Amino acid sequence: KIFYSKVLYTKNPNYNGGALYFNNFSKVIVSNCLISNNQFSSGVSGGGINSSNSTPIVSFNKIINNLCAGIWAGFNATTQFIISNNIISGNNGIGINCGGITASSVINNTITNNSGGGIQCNNAVIKNNIIDGNGSLSTSTGWGCGIFGASGAIVKIYNNKITNNSNPNGGGGVWCLNCDTMLITN
Repeated sequence: KIFYSKVLYTKNPNYNGGALYFNNFSKVIVSNCLISNNQFSSGVSGGGINSSNSTPIVSFNKIINNLCAGIWAGFNATTQFIISNNIISGNNGIGINCGGITASSVINNTITNNSGGGIQCNNAVIKNNIIDGNGSLSTSTGWGCGIFGASGAIVKIYNNKITNNSNPNGGGGVWCLNCDTMLITN
């Protein structure tokens, strides 16, 4: 458990990267922390929080101005995130990548001005978020939008405010690329 902490100006050259890195943990809670200006020096993983085969609960944090993603679950990992009530902003990469094969929940967050896009997900419930101004600097093929659903994804999007997101390659607000199911309501 990590509560009321500041994790600032770290640099991790390891491929797994991240100011906070969790691997094979079933009970991880990160709450009421400031995770800012951290750098992952190679690849595309998380500069803020990186997780593999874990089930973290990330709530009430400010995850801002990190190099690479704010939160990264990786592709095809069995990571299940519960991400709620955070401010995820200004990261030089995607705000949240919950690309794991297990369903994640992204609820009540403010996700703004992340250069690689707002959220990339495979299986997720995305509810009551503000997703604004993401992707304006992205040159990636898909992530530069507000919400990007990857191939085979099952994504349920409820009651979000999705505005001013852009991708030079298409799909500014929500982009479903060969998704299995995408439900968007309200």
